[in-house]
Amino acid sequence: MKHIEQWLALYPEATDIHLTEDGNVIVREYGGLKELEERAEKSFFDMLFHSCLSPDKRKVYEEKGACDTSFSIGENRFRLHLYRAGGKDCAALRVLPVLDRVEKDPDEKWFEKIAKLSSGLVLFSGPTGSGKSTTMARVLEGIGKEKARHIVTLEDPIEYTFVNEKSLIHQRQLGRDVASMAEGVRQALREDPDVIMIGELRDRATLEAALHAAETGHLVFATMHTQRAVMAVNRI
Repeated sequence: MKHIEQWLALYPEATDIHLTEDGNVIVREYGGLKELEERAEKSFFDMLFHSCLSPDKRKVYEEKGACDTSFSIGENRFRLHLYRAGGKDCAALRVLPVLDRVEKDPDEKWFEKIAKLSSGLVLFSGPTGSGKSTTMARVLEGIGKEKARHIVTLEDPIEYTFVNEKSLIHQRQLGRDVASMAEGVRQALREDPDVIMIGELRDRATLEAALHAAETGHLVFATMHTQRAVMAVNRI
């Protein structure tokens, strides 16, 4: 993984790293793409397969030609999407900001207000790369540190990992711990949760389960891909 550390050292503000077998490494920084001289050799992908993919994930990749996972290097956390294009292995790595290093948000008071809710559905909406997951993780981390709550997360894959402090936190990953997001929400209702976090509302069944959980007195957090907040209401 030393290559990834070297790329981040060269481009500390990088948000994404793109790899194509035998092609030049490309990083995204400040919204633009920059091509490096270093190439992504087949050996690097072999390392990713053996270091980052479980046997189940490798099987998914072989059968479907794409899979998602996450991994850590020191304090840095990454979301990894592996896929094939033109018969070659490719990878898109999203660099997840270290929560303790994220600058104080001007909406910090809003985070505190959201964390005090006891029930309801809270949506973090916006386009790809706008900070939905990081913002939601910061709110959850705040709850975990300050309140004695049972938090159940449903993710694909698990992005930020949380430590049990005042709260008890169970993080469940799609495909490994639960068969579907909707089923995970239904199961969570029998697990005595105070807070349920859903990585993304992607389909009707998951949304219906999330609404049911919120209506029965639970606090539900979820992300939704939209351009503007009002569009989330339209999608629902």
